[in-house]
Amino acid sequence: ARFVAHLLKHLLKGFQAKNRDVRFRCVSAVSEIMTGLGEIELVSSFQLCSVYIYSFIQSQDLYKDLRTSLIDRLTDKEPLVRAHSVAALSKLALSEDPDDLDEDGEPTLRHLLNNLLNDPAAYVCLTLCSIWLINFLL
Repeated sequence: ARFVAHLLKHLLKGFQAKNRDVRFRCVSAVSEIMTGLGEIELVSSFQLCSVYIYSFIQSQDLYKDLRTSLIDRLTDKEPLVRAHSVAALSKLALSEDPDDLDEDGEPTLRHLLNNLLNDPAAYVCLTLCSIWLINFLL
């Protein structure tokens, strides 16, 4: 758990990079980590337990930094960066408690829905829809 927290802190530094490849690799790595954490919480073949990311990253500050950075990447100019950001944010949306929202009060799900409605790249919308279908219908 400490290794994952340290790795996430290091990868968050690359979210603001000017080079699109660095941003893509960092967001992609975080998305894969989030996907792997979700597989740990499998309860049965039909039900996926919500992922409590707090227990893996050990810090509410890191959770907020991760959430904020991923939301910022929803407006990235590269569609692949936005698609991986959507994938990671959907994992956070499954485990988000509305009582733990910060001062802006916007739930992650609302950010994802706005992105689904307004994103010009079809690939980003398809990524979000396929993740939702997998998580909610299976």
